Amino acid sequence: MHPLSWGLKQDWYNPATSYADFLVAGDKSPGGWGAAAFRTSGPPGQALHLVGYTVLVWHKNLLGDIR
Repeated sequence: MHPLSWGLKQDWYNPATSYADFLVAGDKSPGGWGAAAFRTSGPPGQALHLVGYTVLVWHKNLLGDIR
């Protein structure tokens, strides 16, 4: 996985200063985002299904896994 480069600050992805343990994707997103997250960070601890979205939650800071 890698951070998006548009409209975001690179320092938001610094694991020394920020913490993120979840990934949100629209259910109409192209396939592969879940597989990429699993390959990069392992299986999530929890998956929540909301109307139109899936939220995957891990028990660790995912920012250290992003390249």
